[in-house]
Amino acid sequence: MAIIAKAGAVPYRRLPTGQIEILVISSPHRTDHWLFPMGHIDPGETPQETARRETQEEAGIIADPGPHIGQLVFTKSLGDEHRVDYYLAEYCGDTDWPESKQRQRQWLALEEAEATVAPDFHKFITTAREILI
Repeated sequence: MAIIAKAGAVPYRRLPTGQIEILVISSPHRTDHWLFPMGHIDPGETPQETARRETQEEAGIIADPGPHIGQLVFTKSLGDEHRVDYYLAEYCGDTDWPESKQRQRQWLALEEAEATVAPDFHKFITTAREILI
């Protein structure tokens, strides 16, 4: 069994009204399964660089990774353990979206995002709320 290091982001933006929105993306295989951008850490890349790159590739936005907000650990069918470090990432703008034909994205208020993402991701929204409000 191998341990696979990954990193991801919980992108957010603050509207002029002060409301905070979280960006969620669909799984490329299930459009009813909502999560956050994440992927493998490439050699020589920091986890924050991975979070930034994956957010651009999977969600089509530029986001600036900030504080570490937790880790998700899961095992895939081959027995490998995946450890994903998540960072709260502030939205900076839109960019090319390589996976636009494979994924959907939506900006949601904190409460909506929590109701939409898989339960494993709720803890990241809770931490984001504590930091941002």
